[in-house]
Amino acid sequence: MKKLFLAFLLLVLGPWSLVPGPAFAGIDGGYKDGLYIQTLDEKYRLVFNVWAQPQYQFLSISNQGTVNTFQIRRARLSFSGHAFTKDFTYRVEPELVQGRTFTVSPGLNYGGVNLQDGWANYKLRPWVQFQVGQFKTYFNREEMTSTSQLQMVDYSLTNEAFSYHRDIGVAIKGDLSDKKFQYAFNIMNDGSHRNAANKNNMFLFTGRFVYNVLGFHGYTMGDLDYLGYSESALANGAKPQLAFGLASSYDRVKATQAAPNHHTTATTWDIIYRYSGFSFFGAGYYFHNLSQGNKALGFIGQSGYFLVPKRLEVAARYAGAMPTAQNVASGYELGAALNYFFHGHNLKLQADYNWLINSPLTYGANGNPGVANPANIVTTGGQPGFHQGQHDHQVRLQFQFYL
Repeated sequence: MKKLFLAFLLLVLGPWSLVPGPAFAGIDGGYKDGLYIQTLDEKYRLVFNVWAQPQYQFLSISNQGTVNTFQIRRARLSFSGHAFTKDFTYRVEPELVQGRTFTVSPGLNYGGVNLQDGWANYKLRPWVQFQVGQFKTYFNREEMTSTSQLQMVDYSLTNEAFSYHRDIGVAIKGDLSDKKFQYAFNIMNDGSHRNAANKNNMFLFTGRFVYNVLGFHGYTMGDLDYLGYSESALANGAKPQLAFGLASSYDRVKATQAAPNHHTTATTWDIIYRYSGFSFFGAGYYFHNLSQGNKALGFIGQSGYFLVPKRLEVAARYAGAMPTAQNVASGYELGAALNYFFHGHNLKLQADYNWLINSPLTYGANGNPGVANPANIVTTGGQPGFHQGQHDHQVRLQFQFYL
């Protein structure tokens, strides 16, 4: 049985499938953080993961109607591991389909297969590592938390407004004092341009610092996810976790016919505490568009507690994005969740309710997306942004398997 399993992995996953028969004895395989094959000297390792998030979503849009739908929120494959040495790691993660955080446009089709992550990392020393390729920008903690590790069904409205998501670039990062202190600096294309070349000669610069006050207790997924962010207090029993983070960014994009100057600075801070089934996460944001003179503030507070240890969890979140310009509405999200973990984050069922105050949602015309980009509170001073007096309601039920 083991030989049949290894033969399958070699055929599907590995270039080693081309190696003549005698070399087969030098390959091992099994399951640890995913299906894997590796050489017996452990210099080469390839891990395969597959995960999906089937979801039901109900959305009631103020004075416009309701949406009931099933969707595949995410479905991805992941190929990761190390080569030549354990210090050279890599990940290639294609996305098969992607649904929407807020499904508001009837009949909106999925996009095609696209690349989420495609990077390589070399650890010269624990305190100096180099990363190149496409990956999440080292800025705010919520965005840097894997979507497979979330406490609520999806990211907050504040994250939609203030994060840079994935982009292409380079980073230098490291750990000090056994991961008690962590840092990362990156230079990326001009922000939020995954799978695309830079459209000008400007770059996004960010820097992030983390102080793990009581030591590092993060989720590592095979030691490949730097900073190891995860939500919920699944792994924290008698040993508490307390960490502070601080990050800043500078982004400059020349004006085009389709968009104004986007010349911004930003700062975010965060705190996380987890102990004996209880978790709390809080963050604040300050954005300043230097070209347009627009400023915006943001916040999120999120907490959870396991009613049944490592099985049944309740959680709540309050988040907001607030332009400082006069007569421009602020947007808020108030939500609650109930989660059941069959096998940690790898196999779980989540349900949440969210009240969107001054919601940015509207039905899209002709099947186009109907969500006004919340990030407009920075780039344009708030327009179209949030809609004063529009209070929408969202209910989601999501099953996740991560193998």
